[in-house]
Amino acid sequence: MKTIQSIDKAISVLQHISKKNGKLTLTDISTSLDMKITTLHGIISTLEYRGFLYKNPKSNKYHLGVKLFEMGKIYESDISLIDTVHPFIEKLADEFSETIHLAVPFENKILYVDKVESKHQLRLTSMVGTVEKAYNSAIGLVILAHLSKPNLEKFMQEFNNKEAMNEKTPQLMDIFNQIRQNGFYIKFEPEHDFYCIASPLINSKSIAIGAISIVIPNHRYNEQLSKKISDRLKEISDSLKDII
Repeated sequence: MKTIQSIDKAISVLQHISKKNGKLTLTDISTSLDMKITTLHGIISTLEYRGFLYKNPKSNKYHLGVKLFEMGKIYESDISLIDTVHPFIEKLADEFSETIHLAVPFENKILYVDKVESKHQLRLTSMVGTVEKAYNSAIGLVILAHLSKPNLEKFMQEFNNKEAMNEKTPQLMDIFNQIRQNGFYIKFEPEHDFYCIASPLINSKSIAIGAISIVIPNHRYNEQLSKKISDRLKEISDSLKDII
């Protein structure tokens, strides 16, 4: 079977580092794999840039990067959710002709694991596998609102400490209460000039294991459409509660 040599070498590097994660320097890897330092440096620099490797600045030794963890998370714990929810987001895309996202919680962030793009020429472009801060988006906020009480308290503490925005805490808690009451959240993103309407996917323990959002450019958005979408999202969330 024909293979691409550079990709094969990169995979060999990842496999070797995985066996002794955090214990190998560039020289160690070069010696073990009998690979020239110049060749190896280019491969490792690329893998590090893309998040597949991380170099400890103190020891100069390499660890597997967060991107591999993110990809593994999609495969390990979210594949069944994707299979279950995908037919629903396809129907939503057909019904409203807008971009639909499915995201899951990921260490107080969100990981986009599936999408169906709008058929309109003017639409939001995004990538599955992207990670972002949960409180920056409607789809993230509806997930945060349904964290367990200990996890929500932990998030709020980290949010206040890390962001140094204690004055935003009451506002954020008001948003969470609003989401829990309404079952959805609408957020306008002025930077990109679109609205995002999101609804959580709640399991039998009342914890959000994911969320669905619909992205609508400002010029196509109106209150009637917003209500119709919000109602549909809540219907889907309710219908999936006993399945997921």
